[in-house]
Amino acid sequence: MNKKLLHGFSALLLGTLLACASASSGPAITRAGLPAADPEDVGLSSSELARIRPAIQDFIDDGRSAGAVTLVARHGRVVHWEAQGWRVLDEDPLEPDDIFRIYSMTKPVTSVAVMMLVETGQLSLDTELGNVIPEFVGVEVYEDGRRRAPAGPILIRHLLTHTSGLGYGDIGRAPVVDSLYREQQLGVWGTAGDLEETVDRIASIPLIFDPGSRWNYSMSVDVLGRVIEVVSGQTLEEFFHEQIFEPLEMEDTGFQVPPEKLGRFAAVYGPGPNGLRMIDSPVDGQHTRSAQWLSGGGGLTSTASDYVRFTQMLLNEGELDGARILNAETVRMMRQNHLPDELVAMSSGGADQGWGLGFSVSMGEHADSYGWQGIAGTYFLIDPNDDFVVFAWNQLQPSGGARINRVTEEIVYDAILDEDEDSRIFQASGPGQDSRVLSRSEIQSLRPLEHTEADVTFMQGMIPHHAQALQMTALARERGQSDAIKGMALRMDISQRDEIALMNTWLSSRGEKVPGVAPGDELMMMPGMLSREQLDQLSSATGAEFDDLFLQYMIQHHQGALMMVRDLFSSSGAAQETEIFQFASDVEVDQLIEIERMQAVLKSARN
Repeated sequence: MNKKLLHGFSALLLGTLLACASASSGPAITRAGLPAADPEDVGLSSSELARIRPAIQDFIDDGRSAGAVTLVARHGRVVHWEAQGWRVLDEDPLEPDDIFRIYSMTKPVTSVAVMMLVETGQLSLDTELGNVIPEFVGVEVYEDGRRRAPAGPILIRHLLTHTSGLGYGDIGRAPVVDSLYREQQLGVWGTAGDLEETVDRIASIPLIFDPGSRWNYSMSVDVLGRVIEVVSGQTLEEFFHEQIFEPLEMEDTGFQVPPEKLGRFAAVYGPGPNGLRMIDSPVDGQHTRSAQWLSGGGGLTSTASDYVRFTQMLLNEGELDGARILNAETVRMMRQNHLPDELVAMSSGGADQGWGLGFSVSMGEHADSYGWQGIAGTYFLIDPNDDFVVFAWNQLQPSGGARINRVTEEIVYDAILDEDEDSRIFQASGPGQDSRVLSRSEIQSLRPLEHTEADVTFMQGMIPHHAQALQMTALARERGQSDAIKGMALRMDISQRDEIALMNTWLSSRGEKVPGVAPGDELMMMPGMLSREQLDQLSSATGAEFDDLFLQYMIQHHQGALMMVRDLFSSSGAAQETEIFQFASDVEVDQLIEIERMQAVLKSARN
């Protein structure tokens, strides 16, 4: 089947899949934010997932939890979504779509917002915090009873990875510095003032250590919330709603639960002398009125059906239902561990847990899975290898009294059926192209799995093409003048390296020659690649001239890659093998997005 016909078939199949999922599901599960499916349809055992309900009920019957919502989605479809117990103990049962305080599950939302600004060039990971919020320019380090100058400035990447040296006050681990936070009314439940006033007070307190030298869970992400406001010119609430919640159709997520939704707002409980006692009311407690300050580290409330759309966007590498929030390589970068080996054991979660740009990252069992939790017991896990999302939410403080996440996660992994079970191919949308979902078995039944000479030629040509792009991004990171160019180069550098590794594996596993692209190797010229004269011109340029040339030449380079993809798809019998179809399709979308982005930056710079 040629590419044009397959495009049309995939759109038809996607509509059919969603319609069937909705038609075959009960009324509750179809409201779960994503299409529904039977567990076996996505390679999970329904009998194993049925163990979740009695396991959660044990916590409720033992008085360790008032109630909980659990959700499992695989391949973009919800297969389990249940509420058990009480919204208000012994008064009102908990419903699957009730509203929870998600506290630190706000942090991934803020981190996504920051990376959106990195993608647009308004920030970079190496932007100094003091350049955005001047109050941090003179910040000091507290060490051995004295204050001293830090070894270096706080960078945006330090805030994202909790290596900034900031503290957390009421849940911190540095007695002297955290006591200063409490004196300034800072912390999870701080009342220091609005966001600007809160961050100004944080800037007045010394750091616990030199930025980048240690890991400490802190108010770093609250500071990032203020960074977003300063850079974007919007309040954090406005930015969240306009840039994330509205595109993802997250209608029940915000800093305040409006009066008409209080009947769905769950109470928070804690241990008391005679069982559980309410410690935050859903009627007149926190979040029932306007927030005193917009906490990017812990201020949001949400529902499972809202937040699953956010997590599915991350699992889809930045896109959901046609709304692209982040570029795919940005999400891949976020979910990687960014801590050096000596700091991994210090991060929250144990020796096998690293930290990405916004969440904890597993480096041991279930490697590459990532997620986080809120202080009142909401938890999410995303596993990109097994392609699922798991939620286990209750409202309990301290949340350690009912670790419903551990039992739920264990059951879900036990429920995975054999690896040869059906799985889906997902391609995100790009300019002029809708997202699409095809199952592997359906693709394989439509076309042979044998690769063609055109496939091999495409992969062999793409490797030198990517290698030259790496030469260009290296120059941009060294000689680029604007943060937009440097951020773009970093993003491209990561994606090009990942794709070269993929192409090397594809070719070598099929016994085909892998082109040499080591330093000193002469690169085979492919469409769009720069001539020696153009490379020399770029290498000698500086400042604004370099930025302008880089964008012009990189657009030329990307247009050449598009030409190669389209030549492949027009070749008879080519791009029929699943892996090359997925890869070439992703390259096509990525090139379109990057060209559009670079043209906008170029136009802005010239104006």
